[in-house]
Amino acid sequence: MRSSHSFFNAFAKSQKLSFLGVGDGVSALLATRSGASALWASSLCVSTSLGLRDASELTITELARVTSLMRDQTELPILVDGDSGYGENHVTLRLCRELARAGASGVCLEDKPFPKVNSHFGERPELVDIDAFCNKLDCLKQNLQTDFFLVARTEAFVAKKTLEEGLERCQFYAEAGADAILFTLRDFDELLLKRFSQQWSTPDVPLIFIPPPSVSVTNEAIFKLGYQGIVWANQAMRSALNAFEESCRILIHTGNSAELEKSCLTMKELFDFLGYALIEPLNQNNRKLKCKERAF
Repeated sequence: MRSSHSFFNAFAKSQKLSFLGVGDGVSALLATRSGASALWASSLCVSTSLGLRDASELTITELARVTSLMRDQTELPILVDGDSGYGENHVTLRLCRELARAGASGVCLEDKPFPKVNSHFGERPELVDIDAFCNKLDCLKQNLQTDFFLVARTEAFVAKKTLEEGLERCQFYAEAGADAILFTLRDFDELLLKRFSQQWSTPDVPLIFIPPPSVSVTNEAIFKLGYQGIVWANQAMRSALNAFEESCRILIHTGNSAELEKSCLTMKELFDFLGYALIEPLNQNNRKLKCKERAF
């Protein structure tokens, strides 16, 4: 039986999922309220929320804890960005099991060696051997619950590989057990996206795309190109960081909050947002309890 937040159910109900990248409990709640189809627990967003770099500095324990806090705030499917899997197959298996216990609906793993660094930083990345990555995917599918959604992410196009090389990798990944394929680009290339989806020969394995930063593209445009999912991976987080810094600057340089209060949530709105009204009913004693002495 599928869970209520299963990606298998989500893709069966809708061939067009819009993911929003989140990094903590409150961003998961905000993304849910905005109307997102699913959540992307971005390693960049989670790392940034903890003051870490998206360069394998985040631990499995930290990632699982944040995933648990997200699950407390949403019933949407959560796809966790598992980077390159934190090591050998047995370590990646533990990662997936910890995430599943924390409430993740699935994990996305990329074909880069561990440790990794963010796809938009530095030179073109090194890719792991296709057979080694397929072996990892096969190991996970054989040892995880069938409802746990396994997404294979290729960095082939970030590494400047050809369309044919990227397609070959992804086809092997699907055959090894990937439930969906995901990739991003450093520079938006509509023709590459179109040709990839047209030549994709496994229609029961959905295609998910992460638009690169600073690109002007719409959900509908990506869906029309043949993709079943689009991930806005970190735009909301980057916007929020900018707003927070600007708010701090205003407070320090003006010495008062008058300008900011015009755009702030009121305290009542904040309390309503987080359900403060539920505190009193939850703590009311609705039964008459008799205290009995107990002998120990």
